[in-house]
Amino acid sequence: MTTTDVDLLPRCRGGDEAAWRELVALHTRKVFGLAYRFTGRVDEAEDLTQEVFVKVYQTLGRYRESDGPFGGWLMAVARNHARQVRHLGGRGG
Repeated sequence: MTTTDVDLLPRCRGGDEAAWRELVALHTRKVFGLAYRFTGRVDEAEDLTQEVFVKVYQTLGRYRESDGPFGGWLMAVARNHARQVRHLGGRGG
């Protein structure tokens, strides 16, 4: 049985950690791919991917199913975060 975003999102919003891990697992590859295209480095893409999922977790309540598929919303968050990091000149040091 395949679990979908529609199945997982209510559980994630309810604090189900297993559902959150599954949701992250479903989307990590796409987010990492976008992050890698922005950074060109595996280590930075891994960091950016983690930051995106933290941001998504913190703002999950803002996503509304009526706005479209969760994957599209997630990738918009990822793109915006990657652009912000790039605009700010990376993570600094």
